[in-house]
Amino acid sequence: MFVDLSPFRHKNFRRLFLGQLISAFGTQMTAVVIPFQIFLITKSTLYTGLISGVEFIFIFFSSLLGGVLADRFEKRKILIWAEVGLSIIPLGLALNSLSAQPHLGIIFVLAAMASFLGGIHRPALEALTPRLVSENEIAKISVLLPIRHILTMILSPMIGGFAMVSVGAFYTYLFDAVSFFISLLFLLGVNYKK
Repeated sequence: MFVDLSPFRHKNFRRLFLGQLISAFGTQMTAVVIPFQIFLITKSTLYTGLISGVEFIFIFFSSLLGGVLADRFEKRKILIWAEVGLSIIPLGLALNSLSAQPHLGIIFVLAAMASFLGGIHRPALEALTPRLVSENEIAKISVLLPIRHILTMILSPMIGGFAMVSVGAFYTYLFDAVSFFISLLFLLGVNYKK
């Protein structure tokens, strides 16, 4: 059984897919580094687990808002603004990590902001993607998108953990910021009929 790659012949789909693949790698690496760094700072499993609860609350409520925004406004613009914010947040995390005593509150606030923007980003992304291919290819992209998700969910945490112990939080967060910048460049090249 082979995966049909014909949707990649659409320049706009290809750009969006590749940009999101790159940024998802950075995001998932950061998803490993944040709790790792929190544990190094606090030596507390409570704080380490608490970050996931905070992120969940923010992404849950912002996803509801993100759905409304994706229905009412131009999806590509929502994605651009969300990715600008998502590219700045890891820079803040990186700068905080350079401190002799990284501030726990900054990590929590920036992680919450990233989750909030992720909740705004996702509905617009899901609504835009099918518009970039022909109608008969929508089922084909529904096979490709989980492949992107699986690749990043399996490989990125492994790479993020390795990066954290080998080069540290600063460079891992910096990679995430760069990944969003690259994704933003791909996204700026996406044009579609509204």
